[in-house]
Amino acid sequence: PGVSGAWVLSEENFLKEVKPIDFLTLRASWGITGRDYRPGANLYKQTFGSGDGYMFQANESSAAGMKENRYPSLNMTYEKAYKTNVGLDVSVFKKLNLTVDAFLEQRRDILVLAYGTLSSALGQDLPYSNVGAVDNKGIDLGLSFGDQSNDFKYQIAGNFAFARSKVIESGEEYKPDEYSREKGRPVGQIFGYEAEGYYTQADLDNPATPANALYKDLVPGDIKFKDKNHDGIINEYDRTYIGYNSTCPEIYYSASINLEYKGFGIDALIQGVANYTAPLNLISMYRPLYNNTTLSDYYYENRWTQETPNARFPRLTTLDNTNNNEMNTVWLADRSFLKLRHCEVYYKFSDDRLKHSLGLQSMKVYLRGMDLLTISNIKETDPEIIVSGYPAASSINVGLSLNF
Repeated sequence: PGVSGAWVLSEENFLKEVKPIDFLTLRASWGITGRDYRPGANLYKQTFGSGDGYMFQANESSAAGMKENRYPSLNMTYEKAYKTNVGLDVSVFKKLNLTVDAFLEQRRDILVLAYGTLSSALGQDLPYSNVGAVDNKGIDLGLSFGDQSNDFKYQIAGNFAFARSKVIESGEEYKPDEYSREKGRPVGQIFGYEAEGYYTQADLDNPATPANALYKDLVPGDIKFKDKNHDGIINEYDRTYIGYNSTCPEIYYSASINLEYKGFGIDALIQGVANYTAPLNLISMYRPLYNNTTLSDYYYENRWTQETPNARFPRLTTLDNTNNNEMNTVWLADRSFLKLRHCEVYYKFSDDRLKHSLGLQSMKVYLRGMDLLTISNIKETDPEIIVSGYPAASSINVGLSLNF
């Protein structure tokens, strides 16, 4: 079910005579939607499988057995989303248009694995339960401004969107420290260790340095992690939320411009994102020599050495290193970017005799570029598509557009 309504204020007597306001309306809506997603079939059934054998009789002959595999998922229901939206549309001076929307989506009864309800000591796969809950809220803004004066016309527009999710309940297992919990964090939040530079020989010789339970064979140049709970040991209880969402950015924005004078024109679009974090996990580029992979110039030039103690990356090694390979802030990068998506310079022919002689309605020549410029903190690859292969390609085209 749902309900919506709007109030066109510009039609009311108290605003009808206000000349600058061409249109003004307030909007609001509320509704409930459902989702019948199931992560598998026959979840309501108790499942069994082959288990370990058991030794019988004096000759210790082995006999195969059966074991319980998965608990049944009982009393499942549909996921529900309670959606609320309020908005404003306004147009003034016959030139300026503004749209504003604010929304709240409250998802409830999300089907999740019930880690927090049953102990793993029972030895069975966990059932699913409708205990998940997530809130999403944000705003959308749209603005445009355009006019024409004699031979000059222009149109400028921009969009901005912000959305943030918050886990209300995820069924996660008990964790003693608030900083390590999914609850209260965005969906897709990265968890890992906070890096505090690299170990020096003085750190390793100092008895006050927290003991590292992740890796015993530490040497200078390995990543040093923060002891979040101050217990003198670096272990899984020091994992915390780091960075922003790694799944999708919280902020999208764009702007477009079109200017034209006596047939000559320029058309451009820029687009960007913010509040976005990238885990740097490309093996060859950021984790070199792992399983006999290659070594990138970028890593080699930014690795830790005795002469570069504040380097971007830890020391080089051909050996496995569980400490350095743990997710931590060294392996995170700000994935925000601004791109010039499209830019076109053109000329529209206005000579009617030329067009009519060729049987044309319109004719235009143009120089067009796509993805010409990227501004980002990530320089070694495309921040939008972080791969070790070919990045997104830029293109420049010259063309002639004919409309018969």
